[in-house]
Amino acid sequence: MNDNESITDFLQRHEDLWSEGLKTVSLVAELDVDDTVAAKALGYLGIKYRGQGGEANYLNRRRMLRDYPAVFLVSTVSLIAERYDNGGVWPQLADALGVSNSQTLHSEWGDAFLRNLQAFNLPTFDVVENLKQHYVSRMTLHSGIPTRTMNDYFRIISEQLAKDPDMTAEEFVSWALVKIKSGTMYGVDVPVKQFIEYGKEFAVDLTDRCIELIVRLGENDGVPDDTALPPRFTKEATRLMQGGKIKGVSGRSGANRSVRPRFLLDPHTSLPSLLLPSVDALESGDTAIWRVAFGDNEPLQVSAPTLWPGEPSPERLLPLPKPVRQATVDFNEPSYSTKTIDFIDGSNPMLFFDETGTMLSRGIDLPSGNVWVLVPGAATELDSDVDLHVTTTVQLPTGWDGWSLSLIDIRGATFIYHARSGTKRLVREHVSARILMDNPLSFVKTLRGAPVYTSRPDIELPDDAEWQVALISSTGAEIGRVRTAEGESIDSLWEREPVNIIGEYTIKIRGPLGRGTTRTFYLAEGLKESASQAFRRMQTDGLEAASVRLNLSASNDAEQTVHFDADTIEASIEILSQRFTVSVPYAHVSYDEGGSSVHPITVFTEDVVESPGSILLYTDETPSAVFEVLSNGVMVQRVDGLSRINGAYRFNLARISETLDRHPYVTIVFGDEKMKLATVRPKSLFESAKLCPDRTGVKFSECTNVRGLRAVFYSINAPWVKPQVAEVDNSVCKLPENLIDAGELLVFLEVTDEWSMGGSQLPDWPSGEKIAIIENKGWYTGGNEEESAISEFLSGKGKSLPAHINDIGLLWVVYARTVKLYENRHLVREDGRSIVTKINDSLARQVHDALIEIARSPLENRMIPYVLISSGMVWSDITPEDDSVLPEWSIRNSLPMALLSGADHDWSEDELSAAVGVLGEIAIEIFEGRDTASEAGGFGPEVEILDADPSRQQQIFENLNLVPEGLLHADSRVKASLSVFGVRHDDRIRWMVDEAGRLTMSTREIIKRIAPREVFEQFEKRLGYTRNDGWRGLPAASLGLAIMARYASRGNMLAKEFFEVEGQDESIGLNDLIRWKRLNEQRHGWAEFAKLVPDMVMIDIILAELIIAGAEKRKVKNKAE
Repeated sequence: MNDNESITDFLQRHEDLWSEGLKTVSLVAELDVDDTVAAKALGYLGIKYRGQGGEANYLNRRRMLRDYPAVFLVSTVSLIAERYDNGGVWPQLADALGVSNSQTLHSEWGDAFLRNLQAFNLPTFDVVENLKQHYVSRMTLHSGIPTRTMNDYFRIISEQLAKDPDMTAEEFVSWALVKIKSGTMYGVDVPVKQFIEYGKEFAVDLTDRCIELIVRLGENDGVPDDTALPPRFTKEATRLMQGGKIKGVSGRSGANRSVRPRFLLDPHTSLPSLLLPSVDALESGDTAIWRVAFGDNEPLQVSAPTLWPGEPSPERLLPLPKPVRQATVDFNEPSYSTKTIDFIDGSNPMLFFDETGTMLSRGIDLPSGNVWVLVPGAATELDSDVDLHVTTTVQLPTGWDGWSLSLIDIRGATFIYHARSGTKRLVREHVSARILMDNPLSFVKTLRGAPVYTSRPDIELPDDAEWQVALISSTGAEIGRVRTAEGESIDSLWEREPVNIIGEYTIKIRGPLGRGTTRTFYLAEGLKESASQAFRRMQTDGLEAASVRLNLSASNDAEQTVHFDADTIEASIEILSQRFTVSVPYAHVSYDEGGSSVHPITVFTEDVVESPGSILLYTDETPSAVFEVLSNGVMVQRVDGLSRINGAYRFNLARISETLDRHPYVTIVFGDEKMKLATVRPKSLFESAKLCPDRTGVKFSECTNVRGLRAVFYSINAPWVKPQVAEVDNSVCKLPENLIDAGELLVFLEVTDEWSMGGSQLPDWPSGEKIAIIENKGWYTGGNEEESAISEFLSGKGKSLPAHINDIGLLWVVYARTVKLYENRHLVREDGRSIVTKINDSLARQVHDALIEIARSPLENRMIPYVLISSGMVWSDITPEDDSVLPEWSIRNSLPMALLSGADHDWSEDELSAAVGVLGEIAIEIFEGRDTASEAGGFGPEVEILDADPSRQQQIFENLNLVPEGLLHADSRVKASLSVFGVRHDDRIRWMVDEAGRLTMSTREIIKRIAPREVFEQFEKRLGYTRNDGWRGLPAASLGLAIMARYASRGNMLAKEFFEVEGQDESIGLNDLIRWKRLNEQRHGWAEFAKLVPDMVMIDIILAELIIAGAEKRKVKNKAE
């Protein structure tokens, strides 16, 4: 540096230098400059600024501040990055400039900052709303994370990595956004929270680099110099790790593939789908089985069997049957925690996906180019500042009515606006790096189900920036790195890899924040394929035979051929020690989105009459798309003119309902070749069943004589035991050895389909099948000691359950299966009620563990509020367990989680934050006593009109246009109250209707005595518009019972007496006996109400818990003050 250099020359020299650098970055702080030089430049700007003092020089000062835009931005951001402290930057800036900290400085410097950003086309964040300090916030955002606040940033990343080593940057930002928006991100400085909330793709990218930095520092390989971060980040992270403030990551997967379920577009059909990822082989050797619940639907089971023992399970793609807010995913591995994945946001329903089908996070701007948009209404209804060109439109299946999915070109646009929801999505102006792949092989995939590519990808790097490109192996080891700033060619990226490489790779491109990209792919370079036919059709004995020929020039086995017989749909092959699956696309048929088969399926006449559903035939396009219905070989109905949508012809069975009245046993065929698709027949394959005289076999009366008939047995006294099968021959089958003298059994008959994909999967418990109960002595003894004791109790031979049950989840299985037999009158036992009572007592004794296990149980969603009331858990005092790890919130487990969170009667910040994702942000308002939807959920004056004129109900309900944004959202409460209105005359809730007036009055009186005024006022808002007796009082009675239950759980004696008689397990007097009987009726009546309208009861109990917890917390605080 020349000491004799003038101020003007110094500023101009650095202006020339830094202006070139600013053209290559997204945020000013990305430019690596010497802090001393930046401080000197700022001081020189201060000299010039002071020289133009006074009102008369206002315009001169403004002009001077824009004479050196690069110097101005770099020196200002450098000061903020290094000297920001406790929410302030103006005092430090004024000191550096040598001027007073005045409003004039704030206005002039802040305005110049924004104008100078525009000069370099850098983001001004001016579209971000609710930034309290107009200038400071935008200036601070360009610093990324100020150095003095990095400890907060690295700390919260480190804490989340400790909980989830495989956490991605997107997942961290999503988690942090929920915390920030709910007001529960405590102990974190404002710039960190603002950058996460408003930094969008910059925040995700910076977090990704910082995660990599933390991981690599923890590996003790020295301080990395290639993380594409400004040096101050590496320096601060190193200091924090050496000081023990942050920790390295243990247990992080080396693989680059995602290990989480996620929403995407199916690469073949482009339909919205949930991807269930490949998982490593289970230690138990069992087949991987996923449990997936969309929204509040009952969970589905999805099997993912492996082709090779010990190999990972394949990926599974699950098409979404309808728009869903979220999915809850569980897995048959004890160490796997339940995942809740958000999808559609009712307040912002526009969803975007990139060209590969990857969902684009809501928190980031859209990339310029082609994107998929999934939106209510048509894509042509979207507004923008350019004409949007719709390239492709995908026809969505039934269930997605009113939605559209289109590929649109948004180049040149700065925003996309959706008028229906009033939401806007911004579009990035700068072009991002791209990794382009050719089409994958058609017939070959990896064992995990991933596509296989045969040529290395093309990489497009925009010329306006500097880039780092890393090539990473499947183990996470870096193979090559290219830095364009050093003149390295992208062609050198693969120079360490041989010709005809084979394996999984990841390419990670980093440049200006938010403009990089990452892609993981499987490469089998030079592998060629050919098939005898591109599609296999269904024939009488299964699929058309086919073969696939594979050739890899580098392999010793230059050519391999895989043959497919009629019953083979998938095969495995090994090439250069790498295993692949091979399959030719084939025709298959399914019933109502259920499991697919390559052989004709069986549909029950009774099911079609009750709920018709559709038969879907997945096949290639055919000119003769005709479905025919045959009875005894004679056509009795013909349906044609159907279109092939998303690869399938859909035949709605409602069309044959009248035909089935005349012909209950029919065959459905397709096309000119009369391809047999399905048999529709009555459900019953037998009339009754009983044990043979020697008690080792079962005899079926009026049994259908059909090939492949087998009996499926279930243990009533050990309902957790897997079903067992026995072949039926001449109406008789042998009992499986371990079921002889093992107590009462359930049995049904089924016809096996040897062509069915993956084999016929037995249901865990029969549901729609015709069943028979077989009287049998003894109980099941094939399990461990605890299981045997429970089975003995259920058989009636044991007097009690074990005092403590290690696997309390077994009782939920009993509740879902055996107890349900009592309720459905399939199983009539004199001691049935006593058995249920003792099960309830055991669950209540271990209420904490029982509540955790309920989400994994086979209980239907609608039954959860019912059993929690029946067992008394809703008003039980739950002992908190400090060392227990609670599962993630989901709609299914929301009520148990609310009871667990309230166990200590004081919701923690983390508990509230965790609940927001399911309950909605209104949960925080409710807890803080600001429930803006307090009147939702009650009956208003309109119910009188609806009750008088039922014909208007459907029209009015549709016009409400309810879009719930969480379980406690106003629209969710309104929907719940509508469900109550819909069943107001149902005899199953007769007790609740008859007692609604009394319950409302008595709970109101007690709540007024025991609760803070704000709780009482919340209850008052639920009262009926005119009356509170009969069905009109149901909403108030529901909330009243919920509030009383939650006060009873807190030990309030008046509330407890509303549910229990003191000493009810001991000898009690006549009056107490009468009251005990009434309370039992009340418990049963409330439980039956919960069974019919579970959403209303679940919402009210959670609502009551939050109202009380928040009110009591404020009451204690006010007393202390």
